[in-house]
Amino acid sequence: MPESAQTWALTPAALASRAWIDATADGLVAFLLLAPSSTAIGLEDMAGLAAAIGLAGPQESMPAVGERVTVAGARAVLQVPEIGRAFRIVATEEWRLLVRRGGTIVILLSADPLPEGAAKADVDTHLRAGTAAGRLWLGKALRSGGTGTWVACGECSRCVSGTGRNRDPEAADCYAEWLDASVAAAALEARRSA
Repeated sequence: MPESAQTWALTPAALASRAWIDATADGLVAFLLLAPSSTAIGLEDMAGLAAAIGLAGPQESMPAVGERVTVAGARAVLQVPEIGRAFRIVATEEWRLLVRRGGTIVILLSADPLPEGAAKADVDTHLRAGTAAGRLWLGKALRSGGTGTWVACGECSRCVSGTGRNRDPEAADCYAEWLDASVAAAALEARRSA
């Protein structure tokens, strides 16, 4: 795991997500955009995350980045075992269904902040600006097998108070994560030593 401090600054709450489906020449594609939720996360932070995932700039060939997305019921997460983190994906049932069925997933990572729930037109403008400025990375991911465990987020009131995992992981203040079993132990150890 990288020792980079900037990578550890990327908590689940630090990133906003936007997921949508578009018809392309290759068929339907499940797109996933992750961007900082505030200006507190900078270019170096996002470049570190892009490197950890294995993403490339838009002028390069789109790399395959392996099994990264897990869908469990109404939850979806992007897993980054290289830094012991998983990031919640806000996605529609149609998006989750396409991913569950093995559809193509394209991850887009932007260094520029994007408000959660941004309109599609705003996302398109955001992507064009990020591409032109060299502040966007991408890669093609696969759905992971989905065997894993929920890990308390350490940020919401229930997780912080030690009363156990938030029994309602859909609660707005909880960022509990679904981690593959191979990632869960490393994530817990990293949190204990932080």
